[in-house]
Amino acid sequence: MFFRSQTISWLLCFLISGLCSPRAAAGGPRWVAGGSYFDPTVVGRPVVWTRGILRYYTDLGDLSATVSQAQANAMVSAAAALWSGIPTAALAIEAAGSLAEDVNGSNFLNGPGGLAMPSDVQSSAIGVPLAIIYDADGAVLDALQGEGASDPNSCNLNGVTTLVDNFSTNATIAHALILINGRCASDQAHIALLQYELLRGFGRILGLDWSQANDQMFPGSTTPDGLLGWPLMHPVEKLCNSNGNPCMTGTIAPRTDDIAALNRLYPVTEGNIGNFPGKLVTAAATISIQGTIHFRNGQGMQGVNVVARPLVSGTDVPDMRYPASAVSGHLFNGNAGNSITGRSDGLGRPLRVFGTDAATLEGWYDLSGIPLPPGNSRADYQISFEPVNPLYTGSESVGPYALGQVAPSGTMTTVILRELTAGSAVIQNETIADSAEDSNSGGDGVEFSPIEVPITGEWLARISGYAHQSWLRWHVRGGRQLTVEAQPLQEEGLETADKARIVAGVWNGDDAVGVSPDVSTPDPFNAVVTGLTTLSFESGNDGEIRIALADQRGDGRPDYLYRGRMLYADAITPRRVGIRGGPIVIDGVGFRPGSIVTVGGIAAQVTSIAPMEISAIAPASSGGQTGNVDVTVTDPVTRGWATIEAASGTSLSYEAAMSDQISIVTAPANAVPVGVPLAFTVKTLAANGVAPAPGISVAYTVTQGDASLGCGQTTCTVITRGDGLATMTVAASSTAQGCRDGVINQQLSRGSAVFWGNVSSDRSG
Repeated sequence: MFFRSQTISWLLCFLISGLCSPRAAAGGPRWVAGGSYFDPTVVGRPVVWTRGILRYYTDLGDLSATVSQAQANAMVSAAAALWSGIPTAALAIEAAGSLAEDVNGSNFLNGPGGLAMPSDVQSSAIGVPLAIIYDADGAVLDALQGEGASDPNSCNLNGVTTLVDNFSTNATIAHALILINGRCASDQAHIALLQYELLRGFGRILGLDWSQANDQMFPGSTTPDGLLGWPLMHPVEKLCNSNGNPCMTGTIAPRTDDIAALNRLYPVTEGNIGNFPGKLVTAAATISIQGTIHFRNGQGMQGVNVVARPLVSGTDVPDMRYPASAVSGHLFNGNAGNSITGRSDGLGRPLRVFGTDAATLEGWYDLSGIPLPPGNSRADYQISFEPVNPLYTGSESVGPYALGQVAPSGTMTTVILRELTAGSAVIQNETIADSAEDSNSGGDGVEFSPIEVPITGEWLARISGYAHQSWLRWHVRGGRQLTVEAQPLQEEGLETADKARIVAGVWNGDDAVGVSPDVSTPDPFNAVVTGLTTLSFESGNDGEIRIALADQRGDGRPDYLYRGRMLYADAITPRRVGIRGGPIVIDGVGFRPGSIVTVGGIAAQVTSIAPMEISAIAPASSGGQTGNVDVTVTDPVTRGWATIEAASGTSLSYEAAMSDQISIVTAPANAVPVGVPLAFTVKTLAANGVAPAPGISVAYTVTQGDASLGCGQTTCTVITRGDGLATMTVAASSTAQGCRDGVINQQLSRGSAVFWGNVSSDRSG
C-alpha cells in the first residue's frame, strides 16, 4: 500500500475472488472510514461514490464470439438500471463512454516486469472511475489471478470479478473495475448467469456488504416465501452453479434487504433531492429502526445480526418475503490487530484503515431505509437478534468480523413493533440481561505491569474491554521447554471456537515495552482441542519472561472468558538414580491428571499427580547408558509438553551427571609397604562444586604395574555415600626385583573425569 495526499490505492485486490480483502466493519456498508488513512472528520462514515454519481466506461471489444460489444453494453446498462431505479436511493449509475482501447491479453498481461495494463484502467485513472472490461478469451482474468482463473467450469464464481482499488481521504471511492469473463457467455443460460452476477457485482462496487437475511432457509427447510426474501447480496451461492441454473427464486432484482442497505448508503434528502428528479426522500418514504445492543455491563455487543420482518396481516407470524437486516457494530473496527501478531496486514497496510473505534458505535445497528411491503401503508414488525453464520468469514464475511464470527452472549430476544408507517423512526435499544459478566475471575495484568502466573500454573481470566490483552510473568530456568495454553470458554464453561480467537506471545523480561514478541503463535486454534491455542518454546537461560494473550482481532468483550495454563517442569528430585531407575519427583506447574512422563524417551510409571508435583518411577536406563537424559511431561489431551533438557546439566542423570565433579580426598603416594591395604578415598560433588553427589558409582581400575584392589579384581566399583565419599583399599603387590610402579586410576563410571593416584612398592622390603 502507498499513501498519497488524496487517494489510497490497493492495486489488484480482487474482492469478489477473495485474493485480498481490505474491508471494515460492515453488515450494510462494505467499507467504513478508519483512523489511519482517512481524514479525521470522516472516520466512522461509510465509503461511497461521491454524491451518489457513478460513471462507467466500457471496453471497445466484444464480450465473446456470440455477444457483441453493443449487447454487452446493454447487459451492463440493464444491471445498472436496477440499482439506479430504486426510488428512495440517491444514486445514478451512468454510461459515460468507452475506454480508449479493447482491453485484452495483448495489452493487459503479466510479464517479466510485472503486470502491465492500459493507463485508463489503472487505479490512478480516477478520470475513468469505473472501467468495465470485456474479457473475450479470459486472458485478462488469467493475467490477474493466474493461469486457469477464467475456467468456464466455474462461471458461478468467476463470471464477474470486481476490484475497488482506490479510495479518497474524504471517504469516497475513486476507482474500480468490473471484469466480465467472455468464456462464460457461451449460451443463453450462461448469459443469464452473467447478468445476475453483474447485478451483484454492481452491488459490491457501490459499497454493499454481504447479508445473511433468510440464511436459515438453507440447507434443509427451504420455503418459497423465504427464498423470495433471500437477498441479492448473499455471501455464498446456494442455488446456481456453473451450468447456469437459476440463482434466485422469482425476479432477479434487488430485494427488500438490498434496497434498505442501499438507502442507508445513498439516502435521498431534502438537500440532494434536486439532483435526483422523481425520487423520494428516503426517511419520509421508509421506516427506520435503530439502536444499540449492550452487554449487561454497558459495553456494546458487536457482531449480532438484527433482522426486521413485517408480520403477516392480523397475525404475529413474520412475513419471510420482506426481511431487512444489519449487523451491530457495523461501523466499528472488526480487526485492529494486537501486540502479538501486529497491527498491519500481510502487505504492511495498517488494519485501522477501516472502521471507527468510537465506543458508542460498538454495538450500534441501523435498520433505516426499510420500504414497507408492497401495497401496505402500515405494518407491524418483528425484530429478532441472531448470530452471524460462523462460516461467513474472509471474503464471504458478513458484518465487522472477517477473521471469525463471535456468537452473541446471553439469550437473544424478539421484539414486536406495532403500526409502523412511512416516516416512522424507532429507537430500539437492547441490554441482554443474561449476557456475560464483566469480571476477570483471577485477573490479568498489562504490558508494563504483568501479574505473576498463579502458583498452580492455571488461571481463568477475560479479555474484557476493547483492545485489552492479558499480561503475565514467570521466572524460568535455562534448558527448559514449556507450553503456554489458552482456551476460550462459553458462559457455562464449555470450550468454544466462537468467542475469542486467542493468540499468544512471549518476551524476555527485559525486553522494551512495545516491541514484537520473541516467539508467538501466528494463528489461533492451532491445537486439536476445540478453541485451544498453544505456544511451546525453549528457554536458553535463567530469567523472567512476559506472556501476552490477546484476541487475534484486538477485540475485547465480557464474553471472552478463557482458561489459561502454563505447563512447566522446573526441577527433579533426586537428581541421580541408578541404572535400574528409581523414584523421582518432578516439581513444576500446570500438571493435570493423565499426564505422561518420559525419561530419556522411555515412559516412566506415574504414581501420583498434583498441579505442582508429579511422582514417578524412572525406568531402567536404556542399554545401561549413564549420564543426563531429557525428562518430559506431556498432556495427552492438549499435546502440550514441558521438558527439562539433558543439556541443561540440571536434568535427571543415570549415575553421574555431566556436570558432576570428583576429587581425591586421600590416596596412597610415594613409597608404601608391600601388601598393606591403604585407603583410596574420593568425593563427588554436584555442579556447584559444593553439594555432595551421593549414589554415584566410582570405578577403581589398575591400569599399569602391579597393585591389588580391595575387591580382589582389577576393576572395582564403589557407590558414593550421602556425603559423596567413596573409598577403596589398594595395596602394592610383592614382586620379583624390578617390580614396576603400580598406577591406580579412579573415575566416575560414566567416564567424565579421571584422577590418578600412584602406588609404589617399597623396594627396601
